[in-house]
Amino acid sequence: MISIIIPTLWKADEIYDTISSFQKYNNIEAELIIINNSQKQIEFENINIITPYTNVGVNPAWNMGVNASRYEMVLLLNDDITLDFPLFFKFIKDLPNNLDFGAIVGDWRYISGDDKNNPSDVLTLKENNLGRFFGYGCFQIMLKKYYYNIPLELKYFFGDDLLYFIVNDMLNLPIYYIDNLKLQGRMSVSSKNIVDDFEYEKFQSLVIKLRKFYSLRNEEPFF
Repeated sequence: MISIIIPTLWKADEIYDTISSFQKYNNIEAELIIINNSQKQIEFENINIITPYTNVGVNPAWNMGVNASRYEMVLLLNDDITLDFPLFFKFIKDLPNNLDFGAIVGDWRYISGDDKNNPSDVLTLKENNLGRFFGYGCFQIMLKKYYYNIPLELKYFFGDDLLYFIVNDMLNLPIYYIDNLKLQGRMSVSSKNIVDDFEYEKFQSLVIKLRKFYSLRNEEPFF
């Protein structure tokens, strides 16, 4: 059904809640893959933990997780985000078997953990006609056949931007969001103090090269 991929340095307490919640659903066709960027020895039952030789960052960790995953559908998930697994797994099971898409993302109205707006307990797939909005990088479902291995130069940032550009601008695939999916937690706990202008420059360079390769006429930044 789906492989869930989480890079982590174990700085976010929410990841332990995610692991505990996931372990209750061993009878479901799903797997949880954790990229252990801390290199400390850690094990959890029924969890696939991959420990690189060093901290590879976020985007290379996504590559590792996708390449190691068993299922065609993958979820790239932040380690500081928790979600309602019963609702989520029901939503995934109910998706049409032949659904083709570039990405399915969370509901941007409910990504801050703010309880002022309370979504219902019914999740609905809706096509996104609003462009690239906040929160893509913390929760993004893709099909492996459309996943592009992110260049190693983009270690922490712009990986989600590059994936969005490929599936939306290059492949013209539909982008959906999950209406009423509330993603609770903090944002960028592990990488909030990292700033790398080189990654932005590399990302822009990649977009230009890809546009020229696919003969796309729009040379303006897409986000």
